[in-house]
Amino acid sequence: MDDLKELEDKLKYTMANLKSCVDLSLEIKKNDSTKKRIVETHLNDFLSYFFSYVRKREKETGEKLIKQFTFGKLFDFLR
Repeated sequence: MDDLKELEDKLKYTMANLKSCVDLSLEIKKNDSTKKRIVETHLNDFLSYFFSYVRKREKETGEKLIKQFTFGKLFDFLR
């Protein structure tokens, strides 16, 4: 059970950092339009790296994670 608590704690910590990144990204874009593309590139690179890493680890372990994601909820946010 301790490993599940560790996972939950790490996810909460990561979510707090992601929220800070989103807020900072929006603030940068609002205050300096010349940095808009750079911010978007950083966010795209982050998402690309994250999904690439998940796929890499899936191949290494044989376990599936991406299929476990509820993309329906994600797509609802993108509408």
